[in-house]
Amino acid sequence: NQRILLQRAMENVRGRVQADTWLAFERTTILGQDPSQVAKDLGISIAIVYKSKSRVLEHLRSAVDQLRKHESYVGF
Repeated sequence: NQRILLQRAMENVRGRVQADTWLAFERTTILGQDPSQVAKDLGISIAIVYKSKSRVLEHLRSAVDQLRKHESYVGF
């Protein structure tokens, strides 16, 4: 199931990035909040918000790929 796969990938990535990086990603991508407001709330630049989002998305893509490979290997 795609939802479970994404959930597992998110749990994996969340544990590997800094809290503010995850929070910037979560608030802008998942919750749809305005990046400038997120930057202000977190006390970081808007460039860091976008970089955080990009970095987490990159990690998520990689984690999903790894999980898919693992699941196909073990026969799921």
